[in-house]
Amino acid sequence: MYNEPSPDLTADFVEKAIDEINTESELAALFAEVDTKAWEIACEVSDFDEGAEECERATADLKVWFALADKLRNKIFEILRAEGVEIPDTNQITVLEPFMKRNGFYDANGWWTETRYQK
Repeated sequence: MYNEPSPDLTADFVEKAIDEINTESELAALFAEVDTKAWEIACEVSDFDEGAEECERATADLKVWFALADKLRNKIFEILRAEGVEIPDTNQITVLEPFMKRNGFYDANGWWTETRYQK
């Protein structure tokens, strides 16, 4: 059965929260949770047989969560552009990672993790 990661976090909540973000740290925290959820769902999709009901549901969820992650990423990029940072077309992690790090997160091989858990 399809197990939704972060089941208490809903797309509707995230949509509303995006409009209410006041600080970089709020933006980074929400992006970390949404991006991680999207990638967790992506991993789940590959566990199902193509065409199976669970696969279809996970694929639909995947599109929603990656769209939300993109929205948040673009807000981060707006901040970085205002600071004079050029956003590359590829390998965007090179500019995203310093932003996330200054707001308490690090890239743990594709998963955003709070710095306090860094080894």
